[in-house]
Amino acid sequence: MRTAGVDLAAQDKNTAACVVDWGSGGPRVELPRVGLDDDPLLDVICDSDRTGIDAPFGWPQAFADAVAAHQARDRWPGSTAELRELAEQRASFRRTLSYRVTDLAIIDDRKLSVRPLSVSTDRIGVTTFRCALLLDRLGHERRVKVDRSGRTGRVAEVYPAAALNAWGLPFKGYKGRAGRAVRGVLVTAVGRRLGRGFGHDARKMCAESDHALDALVSALVARAVAVGATREPNRRRSGAAKLEGWIHVPVGAIGALKHAP
Repeated sequence: MRTAGVDLAAQDKNTAACVVDWGSGGPRVELPRVGLDDDPLLDVICDSDRTGIDAPFGWPQAFADAVAAHQARDRWPGSTAELRELAEQRASFRRTLSYRVTDLAIIDDRKLSVRPLSVSTDRIGVTTFRCALLLDRLGHERRVKVDRSGRTGRVAEVYPAAALNAWGLPFKGYKGRAGRAVRGVLVTAVGRRLGRGFGHDARKMCAESDHALDALVSALVARAVAVGATREPNRRRSGAAKLEGWIHVPVGAIGALKHAP
């Protein structure tokens, strides 16, 4: 099995990909690549069995419905008398405009202690434009099955910070120049779990670039998705997941991924 991870950004220079080959001799981490445009990303995805992409796969359905109504000059969904008069319900409705079902599931999980950015109100939405194009090209040009819920198909949405926290690893303060020391700790910790297949050059690159490190973590989560070791949407959330996307958070330990069938 080959899994890939993509740390997607609005700009190519901040976009990275990493591939892990899960052979009988243990996982082997290929040298991450940073500064990729869309065509190399599509090649990486198509050459892998499963890819984890660190970017939202869609927008909140309530947000999409509200914008469609506004554009059509229909009533704004939040214009009912009940919502206007009840502050608590109004706040709850606005929350569904800002966050997807999967975002709220993570926000409400106190053990994870992370908060996804709002794809409808934050700059992460620009990255989602690029992700939507990638998913479209995968399906229409490369004829690759795209299931936004990640339960089937070639790609799944991931969130490195949530994954690191779920694995009991440092998940804050590893970004940018200021985070180099924390990245070093992370690289060492991941290296102990992966073994010799995480070689010197790959380790060095992940220590130098948080984009490379996030791509590696995304590839590890892709492995967890492939072997059924992530939290999947339940029946109540599955409909939203197919439209909005679903963040796959791993369960179990990184080391167990080496021995999974």
